[in-house]
Amino acid sequence: MRGPHRRTRSLAGACCLAMIGALPLCAPPAVAASLEPIAPATGAFDHEISFVRDAHGQLHVVYLTHPGTGQVDGFQSRTITAAGLVEPPVQALSGWQMQVPGITELPNGTLEAVFGALPPEPFASGAYASTSTDGGLTWSAPAPIGSGSTLEQQIYGSIIEPHAVGSTPVLTIDTSGLTIQSGLGTGSPTCSVPLTSTDNFVGEISTAQDAASDEIVASWQSAATPGGDFVQGVWPTTQSTQLAPGQRRNWLVLSARDQGGGVFGAFTPDGTRVRMFRYGAPGSVAVGALVGVNAESLGTATGPDGRIWVMWGDTTSSPEIAYTRSNRAGTRFEPIQTIPTHAFSLTRITGDGRLGPLDLFVDERRVNAPSNNIYYIRVLPELTATITAKPLKGTTGHFKVRVSVTDAGDPVPGATVSAKGKSKKTSASGRATLLLLSSAGTTATVTVKDPGYKLLSRTLKL
Repeated sequence: MRGPHRRTRSLAGACCLAMIGALPLCAPPAVAASLEPIAPATGAFDHEISFVRDAHGQLHVVYLTHPGTGQVDGFQSRTITAAGLVEPPVQALSGWQMQVPGITELPNGTLEAVFGALPPEPFASGAYASTSTDGGLTWSAPAPIGSGSTLEQQIYGSIIEPHAVGSTPVLTIDTSGLTIQSGLGTGSPTCSVPLTSTDNFVGEISTAQDAASDEIVASWQSAATPGGDFVQGVWPTTQSTQLAPGQRRNWLVLSARDQGGGVFGAFTPDGTRVRMFRYGAPGSVAVGALVGVNAESLGTATGPDGRIWVMWGDTTSSPEIAYTRSNRAGTRFEPIQTIPTHAFSLTRITGDGRLGPLDLFVDERRVNAPSNNIYYIRVLPELTATITAKPLKGTTGHFKVRVSVTDAGDPVPGATVSAKGKSKKTSASGRATLLLLSSAGTTATVTVKDPGYKLLSRTLKL
């Protein structure tokens, strides 16, 4: 949907995107203490959940369900509120053999889950959609949406990612590459996207849609010689393939900026340092590195005002997920934070950070656990404060404390700076000055508080 102030875009899996111009950037955060399981998973490299942020700030998650037999038997949906509260699961469909559904929000607010399936008789195999008009509380019976093209003969085994752009193109994944269907239903234009000429396997596909140009960009892991992780514009026109930089991984999670355009991915050149690249642009930007946190699995997520979150983690003896967020220009990053994962195996790291905090999803198997799960946590970005103190001339025990507050280099106005019972809001340039009364050589605790950010506390010697 297009408009002067609001634009909505949706996408399945790791790159589910929604343009939310009417929402507050920092909803009141409900920050969990640790990663909590919210959905079953198999540990496949393909994404195992899909999600979309609706116009009200709620995040809708869909995933496959597996009864005691271990066979796929439909899908569930869950809603994560704008405040970060996880609602109970809803069984959206049962009794169907199917692939992971993609999910989008239509211009009228209807949620639409699309999937390839082998349904019970008398239905034919193919592409189907279920819809919800009440925010995921109930879902309609599946309806066929395939175009009828011979390119879709194996669509029942494909993962489908929908993108809201005009006629709602549907990106279909299959073992021979990519098939693009523009629109829903019989007769919708359908074409095959040529990938590398020597491909004999294409999988673990991720897609994102450029907010400025509407271009859909795909990444995939190729077993061709020499193979690797590739990135390519696939709609509305097919672009040449590009080998992603850095060490090869089994997946490359893409995310798009909501403002300013661009599709981004994260990579590591050496297994430790992490960098971010922009599709179609030269070079890359340093994200950072932490001693003891290897970049075995990497992910990205869309943030507010053109920011991009970058996440990575490992399965070492003390496994952790590291995460940080860029500035508006995508050229600098906040301080790196970490959370423990207890992961024995770590598959995908994805999320959505459009409200300010990051709704983070980790596909992992924990030590001594019988199976994989999708784990969820909401985490807050972190500010940086530069603090100086100088005694006032001609006085004793009076100090002028200057504080400059930034978010990855961007000034932060309106933050509350406090110390020794004094407080002040930062200016448009992110600065505040406090006059403190104290003895020379003593210390003062300076705190910086801003809604949607982690509380920052620093000790200052006067």
